[in-house]
Amino acid sequence: MTASLHVLPVGNLLNVAQQLREIADGIERGEYGEVNEGALVLQGIDVFGLGGADGTVTHYLLARGQRKLERIDLL
Repeated sequence: MTASLHVLPVGNLLNVAQQLREIADGIERGEYGEVNEGALVLQGIDVFGLGGADGTVTHYLLARGQRKLERIDLL
């Protein structure tokens, strides 16, 4: 699995719903390769496993994302 950090355009940073739509559009266009699983955390803290992501896979994806943000060498 290859990890990458995607930064969204600054103009939409306050519009979470629009950002999610743009990510979904990018997935449909194939910009992120084949996407079978995903994880999402919303303020509150609501956690969502997407696609084939059960609890274990969601935990793994979120942990990988956290490591990505912590380690500059993964960027």
